[in-house]
Amino acid sequence: MCFFLLISVFPYNITATAQNDVKLIGSFSGFEEMSMQSTDGVNFSTTVELSEGAYQFLISDNGCQYGHTGTIKDTTVMVSNDGWVLSSSINAKCTFIAEGGSYTFKYNTESRKLQVLKEGFLPPIESEESLKLHIGSQELEVNKGDKISYDVYLQTDELFEDVQAVISYNEDKLQLAKIKSTSDLTDREAEALYNCPNLTEVIYNSDYPGVVAANASCVSGYDFTEEKLFLTLDFTVVGTGESSIEFTVQEMTVKGGEKSYFLYSTKSADGAKFRVVVDVIEYVPPTEPTKATSATDITTVEPAESSTAAEETAPKPTETSAVTEVTTVEPTETSISATAKATEPTETTTFATEITEPTKTTEPKSEYQIGDVNRDGKLNIRDATLIQKYLAKMTDFDSEQTLLADFKADNKVNIKDATLIQKRIANLA
Repeated sequence: MCFFLLISVFPYNITATAQNDVKLIGSFSGFEEMSMQSTDGVNFSTTVELSEGAYQFLISDNGCQYGHTGTIKDTTVMVSNDGWVLSSSINAKCTFIAEGGSYTFKYNTESRKLQVLKEGFLPPIESEESLKLHIGSQELEVNKGDKISYDVYLQTDELFEDVQAVISYNEDKLQLAKIKSTSDLTDREAEALYNCPNLTEVIYNSDYPGVVAANASCVSGYDFTEEKLFLTLDFTVVGTGESSIEFTVQEMTVKGGEKSYFLYSTKSADGAKFRVVVDVIEYVPPTEPTKATSATDITTVEPAESSTAAEETAPKPTETSAVTEVTTVEPTETSISATAKATEPTETTTFATEITEPTKTTEPKSEYQIGDVNRDGKLNIRDATLIQKYLAKMTDFDSEQTLLADFKADNKVNIKDATLIQKRIANLA
């Protein structure tokens, strides 16, 4: 009798020990933990009804929190079918901008991939022939081997003093070109100079899976009152099916700090216009002649404004390219001038919603002054730079450093903290 009892109890204990405990923690629940259910112990999901607005969330996997620095936009039927790789290295909250409806959060404990799916599971389109690429509300069809130049232009009505932006993409579908230094610069410095040519003191990072993060801060201000190149990226198509490239500005403050163009990934003030230009260079096998393809211009304009008159693209030497141009302004109305590979988009509006941060239950203490993030007993530019590296996921902070980095005392660390430290150093604040 005892023998059979031991056999029945032993495997039960193993199963209980191996069980994962996964929870969704979001601003839509006041950052209270919401249990996610699973039938196989690997894939977990829960469905949430959301109204229009912007939300932040994390995934807790057996007590360890996983996040992502990018933004999921509910602007296509796809939403995030590819899945985002989450990280525990820095508890960066994911941002989700919802149009409203029923959303299923689906998380895989082995791949650390998260999907947010509207009205239930929507499987991605699988194709062995091509890749359907969503860029904003537009669609492009590209093939393996094609080169994609993704350029973001910016024009503002005033100087701005800081900016924090991200590009999200799928590494299984698109391979990002890496810049190698040919001078006395480091490879990372050379990448920042190439990819953000008009931003000084920029911290640029493309090492985080599926994300390019760039942030810059200068108290004298950045002058983009005439349109300039803000960010440029080069991709090679390496997969098929369906994917997307999402550009999001998380923070952007007008010089003086009294007005923000963007806050919490949503538009909060008019005066900043981003224009995306996509240049597709078709892959041609070496034995075949180069094929010339026609251009497609797609222009997005603000209400009561005319579309951009003269469109710019970065020249590509010795290659024939097909150009697709997308102008992005929030909120937007979309009009299409010529259709080649693009499908007509639906009208989308981004709604600005205040995001409530969780209340800290235990406040860490420090003997160092606020802002002295490197704890060297001095407040200087090194502290501001360290915050920028933290935002670009180039370094991690312990609990004390997180407290010291919150110079603005708003329970979060962002580019504004780095800017305020610079102002304090310059006796401007």
